[in-house]
Amino acid sequence: MRKSRFHILLLMLCAMALAACERIPLYDETGNLMLDIVIDYNIKNAPNVPEPELMFVGFYNPETHRLEHTEYTPATGGMVSVSPGKYDVMVYNFDTETVIVSNNDNMTNAEAAATPAPAASERTFRAVTRALAEARSAAKKDGKTEAPPTRAYHDEPVINQPDHLFKGETDEVNVPFRGEGADVFHIKTDTRTMVKTCELRIGPVKGMEYVKSAEAFVTGQVSSVMLHDAKPTGIPSTIHVDMYHAAKGRGEVYFDNVFNTFGKYPGADSHVYVLVKITDASGTTYTDEWDVTDQFDPDKNPDQIIIIDAPMEFKPSSGGLSPSVTDWTTETTTIIL
Repeated sequence: MRKSRFHILLLMLCAMALAACERIPLYDETGNLMLDIVIDYNIKNAPNVPEPELMFVGFYNPETHRLEHTEYTPATGGMVSVSPGKYDVMVYNFDTETVIVSNNDNMTNAEAAATPAPAASERTFRAVTRALAEARSAAKKDGKTEAPPTRAYHDEPVINQPDHLFKGETDEVNVPFRGEGADVFHIKTDTRTMVKTCELRIGPVKGMEYVKSAEAFVTGQVSSVMLHDAKPTGIPSTIHVDMYHAAKGRGEVYFDNVFNTFGKYPGADSHVYVLVKITDASGTTYTDEWDVTDQFDPDKNPDQIIIIDAPMEFKPSSGGLSPSVTDWTTETTTIIL
């Protein structure tokens, strides 16, 4: 009797196992889809921007703007999995070293900010502003000073040049319920950099071989922006630029380099100044400043080149090196940001 009961129990277990192994139609409820990311590398004055290493992909609720799902893909995109539904999709590169993205758990609150510059750059900027303030004070006593800046820049923080941040959005994407064997759903997102690359050119310079170093500071720059609409945030900041020499037409040599920026800080009272510190081989330094606000006018300078026409000459002397600088003049050219 016990043996019969055992056989009956064994048969029941086998029947249950067979039922559990029965094939039923499968449905993919994860909504697998292919995300195609297209990055626009056509950036003025920056022809060799490397491909990003990693892209953040956020799926947001279109009504609450809250982040509901996160993926990470290569620069060109890839296969991602998300539940069926309607989403606003935002992507940006996740490999920047001098830009920090915060509050990305809400699409409308996500913000990108440039990181603070090294302490050495901050100290140099403070030293240059003190030297220029002393020079203006002396000139004022002699009745030679010009009108003071509309907005002082002396207390601005110095920030690193922001890396190129490629951002794109695709709104109201309907991710379908994908049954077994159905075609993969595709999403395409176009991305562009939120950063401008500008060229800064100062000179022409004679006797460049007698110059040890040249540094420039560009004031009145945006330190952070909202990812969703690129609206400037934060406070006006200054960008440090190491200047190098380059030949530009007709064999003339200039201090020259490119720099990245989120753009000019908005407002009629916000001016942009370029401050420079040049050190010759003997260790002698001198400073100067120029108002280049007009060169950041978005309607006029398609080349995005800031040109400061300031002829200067450096000559060797028996006591080392003694630079001589001709009268400084400024050639105003506007720049699109």
